[in-house]
Amino acid sequence: MRYLFFKIQLLLFALCALAACSDDKDEPAVQAPFLEITPSGVEEITSEGGKLTLTVKSNTDWEVTSDKFWCKVTAGEELTGDQVLDLEVEENLSQDDRQATLTFTYADEAGTTRTVEVTVLQKGEVFVEGGAYKIPVVFHVLYANRNIPTQYVKEGHLQTVLDEVNRVYRECGVDLKLELVMATVDPEGNPMEEPGVDRVPWAYIPIDCEKFMTSSDSEYLDLIWDPDYYMNIMLYQFSDSSIAGIAQFPFLLAPDNLEGCEVWSGGALSQENLNRPQCISINSAYVYDMVPLTPETPDGTDACIAVTIAHELGHYLGLRHVFSESYMGCRDTDYCNDTPTYNRSSYEQVVYSYLGTADFKNHLEELTERECCTDGSVFVWGTERNVY
Repeated sequence: MRYLFFKIQLLLFALCALAACSDDKDEPAVQAPFLEITPSGVEEITSEGGKLTLTVKSNTDWEVTSDKFWCKVTAGEELTGDQVLDLEVEENLSQDDRQATLTFTYADEAGTTRTVEVTVLQKGEVFVEGGAYKIPVVFHVLYANRNIPTQYVKEGHLQTVLDEVNRVYRECGVDLKLELVMATVDPEGNPMEEPGVDRVPWAYIPIDCEKFMTSSDSEYLDLIWDPDYYMNIMLYQFSDSSIAGIAQFPFLLAPDNLEGCEVWSGGALSQENLNRPQCISINSAYVYDMVPLTPETPDGTDACIAVTIAHELGHYLGLRHVFSESYMGCRDTDYCNDTPTYNRSSYEQVVYSYLGTADFKNHLEELTERECCTDGSVFVWGTERNVY
């Protein structure tokens, strides 16, 4: 009897052991938390920007961050398990390469934070002869009283102005392969809260624009963002209300040369070694004058701040007036043979003699037929506010 009881115990023990083995085989092994990215390592994208796609393989919750605002991650509401991520990379308007790091984090079985990184390398813009370019613009708005609309320009208006400047350039009859865009990043690499607009409180308004543009005083020079990266437009009220805008001509870096422009031989032309504010200045008193330039309104310079800016930026990019500059005598001083020069002094005398008179329009033909001072060609009529 004792023997039989012992055998039954052995049998029960064997059955329990067998059942335990069977249960172990049926239960899958617990897999440690993991996260893998495809592709991994370094991802390259051109200066034009666009989309990149990453595939996440994981069995746990995770997070992802980008250390640069120009590289944005689009993901689902829940960051867990397998997912496909879209990266939106903004256009790089500089010639410098730039780099962003995406950091993925998750916790391992012990609760320790683990990271996986992916680097996004974006190439800088390559400048080539005949290429099309976008130039970042920053309006430096100098104001003493933010309650005066012509000093503290209403938000969004300067984008409208720049859009009109671009329209003037697009419809000039020649493909300039140029587009002006609002800057999106400040010199420290931070995203601008108001793209393209730098608002600067200034104690003394109005300002003598000629003194401003010729000064080597640091209080003026420090306002200029590096001209290698930005087109600077200073916007403030001029002490001389008859002047709408004034511009600097560009420097050419030696050994390059453009007739009519100075050659800079002092090394890289940067904000640190400027000897004058390299910019254009625009009289903010006219900032809301927005009558568009059309064939029906050829006198657009008197009615559109965008035309004044387009005019001054032409100087900033190296273009001179087609009329003969008085200090150069009666000869072609814009160094271009596409437009004959004309006698500005003679032209202005006629214009001023009829301005404000009832029969001004009756004398358009006379104004149109003012002779050029070189070859007798006809000068097409048009007037402009006093722009330099």
